[in-house]
Amino acid sequence: MRHDSKLGNEVGAIIVALPIDAADDSDRLEAIVSAMAAAKRAQSAAAGVMAFSLMARLGLAQLLSRHQRFVNIFITNVAGPPMPVYVLNSRLLDVSPVTPIAGNCTVGFGVLSYDGCLTITAVADGDQVPDLDVVIRGMDASWAALQSRRSAAEVAT
Repeated sequence: MRHDSKLGNEVGAIIVALPIDAADDSDRLEAIVSAMAAAKRAQSAAAGVMAFSLMARLGLAQLLSRHQRFVNIFITNVAGPPMPVYVLNSRLLDVSPVTPIAGNCTVGFGVLSYDGCLTITAVADGDQVPDLDVVIRGMDASWAALQSRRSAAEVAT
């Protein structure tokens, strides 16, 4: 979450049923964008974090994370700095997000932008998600199809 009145990021959480069943990549992306927008209008990301924090203080968070059935994937998206960052006069070349997984949430994706690049990482419980490579290949194919459509549309205009 980012508020105009503050600098930096704040943590928030919303639950979204992702409509990934559309066969066409563009239709699927459009449906996901629409579902995300509706969820953001209907849910308070800060309230979700506050509720989870309260459950953690009461000792219920661990129980919930292991036995809940509402969430089975975790995705985080962080807007990083749009310009290079230097540490001890050395330019930071790459930044890779690492997403923790726990309980019934056995796969996570981290998305992070930095200096004009977008990095996506996937972390999975190998016993529960033995075919993560298939998921990654599907994501690569969808990304390539969307890029191809965009390039074709730019040539047409």
